[in-house]
Amino acid sequence: MYMQYTTFSEIYHLFLKNLFQTNIAIADDMMQTFLVMAVTKFYNCTKDIKSLDIANARFLSVLDIEEQNIIAEWMVVNWMERTVNDITQMNLLLNDNDFKHYSEESNLKQKSERLDRMREKVSQDMVVYGLYHTPFNKWADGDYDV
Repeated sequence: MYMQYTTFSEIYHLFLKNLFQTNIAIADDMMQTFLVMAVTKFYNCTKDIKSLDIANARFLSVLDIEEQNIIAEWMVVNWMERTVNDITQMNLLLNDNDFKHYSEESNLKQKSERLDRMREKVSQDMVVYGLYHTPFNKWADGDYDV
């Protein structure tokens, strides 16, 4: 019996496609870190995405495009969180130059707002995913699968 797998590189492609507009390519080990963090946030996935084959860089199940996209979106959120929380940009805010201070503060505020919008989007995508995979026909019979 031949089993198919979703490879990490399929998710990386979606992640980089979203990220490429704002930053340079990221090394595989960093992407794997973002992927593992993303998997933990996709708590309502109907597949066992937490069983990973790290050595071969793949999931032990086949993910559909919606699941791949949600993981990729969470990877972008994780990357943005890292960027927003970067301590080096905080040091720039301590500079005496008022114009530079205002500019860096404004930049950080915009990054934070963008991060909030990304979190909201991926959370909404997970809600839609969850509703789509909810067996409402069983609910009518009183089977809530809890």
